[in-house]
Amino acid sequence: MKSKQTYWFHAKDPEVGVGWSGPASWQGWVSLALYIAAVVVSAALMLPQRFGSYLLLLAVLSAAFIALCIVKGAPRSER
Repeated sequence: MKSKQTYWFHAKDPEVGVGWSGPASWQGWVSLALYIAAVVVSAALMLPQRFGSYLLLLAVLSAAFIALCIVKGAPRSER
């Protein structure tokens, strides 16, 4: 029996824009919470002394989260 794939993030309505509108499962909520926690903790540890390093880390964390959304998010056609 083939099981339906569970998406971690909902797709946005085409009229609203591109991307994802929010978590669709507990895995999505956990990954969003971990992303936010990583951004806040790194800001608390790095700012204001290492602003450039913080921006680089923020870019890496954001790119990783966007990649996760691409892999685990629902495609636009399924909304």
